[in-house]
Amino acid sequence: PDEEYPFTVCGQTVLLCNAALADAISVLPEQT
Repeated sequence: PDEEYPFTVCGQTVLLCNAALADAISVLPEQT
């Protein structure tokens, strides 16, 4: 499988397999 890209959003950790989506989310302002 492709690499997974973990990130945290709204207090939940989500794993993405789409590098482009992970990259787009990484530049969003962090929400707390």
